[in-house]
Amino acid sequence: DPAPNAAFEVSSARGRAPHALVFLDRSSDAPTAWAWDFEDDGIVDSTAQNPTHVYAAPGVYDVRLVASNARGSSSVLRTS
Repeated sequence: DPAPNAAFEVSSARGRAPHALVFLDRSSDAPTAWAWDFEDDGIVDSTAQNPTHVYAAPGVYDVRLVASNARGSSSVLRTS
């Protein structure tokens, strides 16, 4: 089995602050762990597979997902 290929989608990316976004894991190759960083500041904000995060202030945010399994990990960075 290969390491996962990290991927995700965001629901409801537009709205007034405070705004809750649902992040949907779309990683391939059977990840077993997830590390979400909703501001790409190096701090893991959630380890849930499909977390919800509330942004208190309006703006554009970089979101990083690291998906991993016993074979390794990969990451993806997207701007929301």
